[in-house]
Amino acid sequence: MTSNHPEMLDSAFTRPGRVDVNLKVGCCTPNMFEDMFNFFYKVERDFSKLNFRDDVTPAVFSQLLQNNFNNPTLAYEQMCNKYCLT
Repeated sequence: MTSNHPEMLDSAFTRPGRVDVNLKVGCCTPNMFEDMFNFFYKVERDFSKLNFRDDVTPAVFSQLLQNNFNNPTLAYEQMCNKYCLT
């Protein structure tokens, strides 16, 4: 389950046994962009020269990858256009 406001959930809903792990997922790091891209497309592409924005969540980036399922070149171009700083 996910929640933008876990503090607002009823404690009966989030008690141990129902929710055993609480994990805060932040925004993508440069390594996460590279790891996700390379894992999704089964390639090894070096992203070390790219400068990424720091406000992109893994879910948003994953959607871009899924929308370009069979086209890593287009995914790379869109990633650079949307998430890289110039």
